[in-house]
Amino acid sequence: MITLIRWELHRFYRRLAPYYLYGALALLVTMVTWGMREFGRFSSRGGGAGLEIVGDTRNALMVSQGASLTVAILLLYLVPVVVGEIVGGDGATGVLRTILVRPRRRAQIWLAKYATAWIYALSVSAALMGLSLLLGGLFFGWGKLYSAGDLHNGKLIVLTPREGLAYVALSYSLLTLSVMTAGTIAVALGSWLDNALLPGMFAVGILITLQIITGLPYEWVEPLKPYVFTTYLLDHTKAYPNSFDPATGALQFPAAAIWPMVRVHCVTIFCFAAAGLWRFLQRDVTC
Repeated sequence: MITLIRWELHRFYRRLAPYYLYGALALLVTMVTWGMREFGRFSSRGGGAGLEIVGDTRNALMVSQGASLTVAILLLYLVPVVVGEIVGGDGATGVLRTILVRPRRRAQIWLAKYATAWIYALSVSAALMGLSLLLGGLFFGWGKLYSAGDLHNGKLIVLTPREGLAYVALSYSLLTLSVMTAGTIAVALGSWLDNALLPGMFAVGILITLQIITGLPYEWVEPLKPYVFTTYLLDHTKAYPNSFDPATGALQFPAAAIWPMVRVHCVTIFCFAAAGLWRFLQRDVTC
């Protein structure tokens, strides 16, 4: 299995498409950092709910948090397009037909391709987080992370650098989960569509369609929202604590805020992955 994954990774990174997204991330993170450097100073003294912040709050953790908020849409729509060709692209070029006649279990082949998609999504998220921390550290240095505590009447919850880094990493992990929910749909569709682009494009189409439907101002839509994964696509922003225990002063982990997201995404991933694997096992290699 490890050999198959290594082979799939080698073939995947021989293409140019994966590197385009890395380049786009580098450009956007640079723009976010530059924007915070040029214009962030005008907002560093202001705060909501009558709260005034004196001093400059910009640092590496703030840049990384800002990048996860602004660049997330790019990952949600482009990663499925890139990973969608892992199965569908091989089917279009005839490579899949050659692979399937070899003495390898089909389940292992599909799981190796699916693992490649996960590895790519994780690498993209890690690159975004690492680059934002690097540029933020170079321009603003290291520092504390400030989380708005809406349960405390406009007060701020101040996270130490170590705590802030842990919650930033949690936020990026949840972002990866959202990205790979759409990515799983693309990989699963690749089991049906022998085309390099159509699986990713259809996955993005499903994403946009569900977002439109759940945004409709109708009563029948409201009961559906808790069960549709697009409701939680940007819920990685809820990974930061907004309250603490008054008795001990310890931060309260935002489990109630992120658990619905994790549950719905995992169920969606399982359903589409199972459907994609089932279809892959039924493929006819003669046509």
